[in-house]
Amino acid sequence: MLYRTMIIIGAVCCALLIYSGPAHAQTDSADLSVQIKKRLYKTKNTIELTAQAGGILNHPYLRAKRISEKLSVPIPSAYNAALTYYFTPQFGLGVDLTYFDTTSNSTRLCTETFFDGNLSREAGGPCVTPPDESKQAIDKTYQEIIAFSQKTKLMIQPAYPPIIEPNLVSTASLVWVPAYGKLLMFMSWVRHFNAYMKIGGGVTQANYYPQKTKTSTGQCLREGQTPDKTCGKNIGVKPDQIKEYGVNGRPKPKNLMVPTGHVGLGLKIHFTQNLSVHGEARGIVMNTSSEQRTDLFYTLWGGLGLRI
Repeated sequence: MLYRTMIIIGAVCCALLIYSGPAHAQTDSADLSVQIKKRLYKTKNTIELTAQAGGILNHPYLRAKRISEKLSVPIPSAYNAALTYYFTPQFGLGVDLTYFDTTSNSTRLCTETFFDGNLSREAGGPCVTPPDESKQAIDKTYQEIIAFSQKTKLMIQPAYPPIIEPNLVSTASLVWVPAYGKLLMFMSWVRHFNAYMKIGGGVTQANYYPQKTKTSTGQCLREGQTPDKTCGKNIGVKPDQIKEYGVNGRPKPKNLMVPTGHVGLGLKIHFTQNLSVHGEARGIVMNTSSEQRTDLFYTLWGGLGLRI
């Protein structure tokens, strides 16, 4: 998985950055102490513009949109732009704008075309092939499902869990810089850094798909999903009811403005007086109060910062 690889790479980089073996520096320890105490890159009364790319690590039903037919990113991708004003060396106020560029992953598409038992993978379609929501791919999926259902005499039992699809996130943040100093990289390359914490809130424009347990005619989709136990033996849909399963059977999404909060921990490494590289881990909470639902997403970011 991509996110595991990213975590491993991050851990290796951190280990290289904080390793403190004998350096090839030409200053003694006293000189180095003085240099660290003196901030080389001052932030007071400065504005910083940042651009970052990242993704959600734990969304079960979304992935990044396919870049090409051969390249697909398994986690939802996102792009962030921020403007921060530092009124002291330790504190700043900022605004963030984040855009999520996502589509359904194979888990969602497979769940929406599920068969009774463990036979979904034998039916083909999104359970065994890369997810694709193009009309040609959906038509092919339906053809495979119909053929399999006719062969096995099984009913299709799709599941539609509640899903939130974030689109655009607007937040304001308080930035706190509790630590600064130098990193020794590769035993000879010294870089200044700031460790920071970001906390804030705002709103998310999102599509919310409510849970669906019955067809438009009141027919139960899956056993055990309706607490009133009114399904009886009338469970599932026939393969020719193509508007009741798969992408066609999804409930109509609600366009919501969702209250959102976030907390992030990051590291900023300075390369010039104005340019820096950023890495950040951020937790985002979305509270869909009208639907009595709260989602917590773990995100990872990397990008560049420019001070002006």
